[in-house]
Parts: sequence; structure tokens; C-alpha cells
Amino acid sequence: MKLRTFRAVFGVALMLILALAATQKSASAQGESGELSSGNGKIVGVWDVRVTRRDCQTGAALGVNSPVMNMFNRGGTLLETSASSPTRRGLGLGTWQYVGGQNYSAVFRFFRFNADGSFAGTRRVARTIELGRDANEFTATASDEIFDANGNFVQTGCATETATRLE
Repeated sequence: MKLRTFRAVFGVALMLILALAATQKSASAQGESGELSSGNGKIVGVWDVRVTRRDCQTGAALGVNSPVMNMFNRGGTLLETSASSPTRRGLGLGTWQYVGGQNYSAVFRFFRFNADGSFAGTRRVARTIELGRDANEFTATASDEIFDANGNFVQTGCATETATRLE
């Protein structure tokens, strides 16, 4: 009887150990950043970004905006801030993901404010990002959607970006 109990307990313990080992192997395949190992979280870090607003139909440059900084965090979150007036817009919060090769996608939103400080609405920015070979620079194309204070769509915009990693 004792042998049968021992075998049962040993069998359950062995199954738990194997299940735990399989879970650890799967987790390690995701890498330290929590992203798939093929992406290696190379985008993680702080970036100095220059944004060029563009005409969505022609692609013509409409001017270079204020400098922007992005912080891509482990696990897929993103913080964005701009040198434009802090009384006219808030901090951008969003997510990013690895999509293959040197490519990533990112989406963030920020609050917009009128000159009198009242809430004007939000802006949603979606980007496709391509890292350079050494992963110290990237280029991106972006589209944005502007919403009024009631959440109604107002207009869309387009931009291109160049960025360098902050050391």
C-alpha cells in the first residue's frame, strides 16, 4: 500500500515538475523583455524623434514639428512627450509590438486642450516603425485621428519620423 501511495505521489510530483519546466521554457523563449525572442525588444529605450507633418494625399512636407521623445518600455508600453506647449496637450500613453524583422507597430493617445485650458478632445497616433541595422535609429510613418471633446472624429493627419536612440 505504501509503495502504491509513493508511486502516485511521485507521479504527480513528476508531472508538476515537467509542466513547470515546459512553462519555463516557453517563458524563456519570450526573452527578458517579454517579447518574442525574434524581436529581442530592440526598440526598448528612450528615443529622440523628429516628426515631419505631411499632406496625406500628396506626401508633401507641411513642416517639422517640435522635438518629441518616446520611451518604449519592456512588456510593450510606450510613453511619448512633445516639446509643444504642455498647456495644449498631455503626455502620450500607448502600446507597441514587434511585427517581424526590424519592424514594430505602436499606437498612443494624448489629451488635447484649448487655449483657455478647457478639454478639446484626444488624438490617436498609429505608427509603423523600422529600426536601422544597428538598432540605434528608426524611421516611421504615422497617421493620426483627432477627436473632439465628445469623442467625435474631426480629422486625420499623416507624418514621417526619424529617431535616434538616446545614450
